[in-house]
Amino acid sequence: MRTTEVTQTRDLAREHGVECLVVLTTCDDLDLQRSRVKARTRGIPGWYELTWDHVVETSRSWKPPADVDVVLDCKNSIEDNVAVLQGILRHRQP
Repeated sequence: MRTTEVTQTRDLAREHGVECLVVLTTCDDLDLQRSRVKARTRGIPGWYELTWDHVVETSRSWKPPADVDVVLDCKNSIEDNVAVLQGILRHRQP
């Protein structure tokens, strides 16, 4: 379960005295997501390429974690998402 992974990540960061920022990325626009998946080639040696059918099947059982610091939707521009992250990081700096 992703919530357990988030908790473990936060615990590990705390043990090492570092901050943890959990970012959930999503794409609520299915047409946009499909076009990006179909156009993408990851090219990671030893890894399979994603297909739209695989994404659909995985999304049926995937539950997003609730304990995240920020949710970024890729339908927003990269500049907007970067600005959101920069704003959060600025407020977290000592």
